[in-house]
Amino acid sequence: MARYRVGSQFLSEREYDDHVDGYWILGLFIFGCILTGYIVNIKLLDCEIPKSIRFIIVSLAAIPCGVVLAMLQKYIRLLLMTLFFITILGLLISVIWSVI
Repeated sequence: MARYRVGSQFLSEREYDDHVDGYWILGLFIFGCILTGYIVNIKLLDCEIPKSIRFIIVSLAAIPCGVVLAMLQKYIRLLLMTLFFITILGLLISVIWSVI
């Protein structure tokens, strides 16, 4: 059984995976909220509505999107890792192809 040191604690493999998942969930939630809030705010700038109403609309749209991204974090991690390895493989193939 592997032990990981995080700060002043030693965590088991399961505890460490939960720890890392927490960072991914937080990061994806913040990213989803900011991106959705920005897009909704840009769309609402053309409308003549009060700033307080626009803030409520942006918040009501951004928070659920952040929650959905946080719930899909395992699939997003898998997708990002797959894209990373495909990119590395493509770079290696292009280097080899240019040499040959």
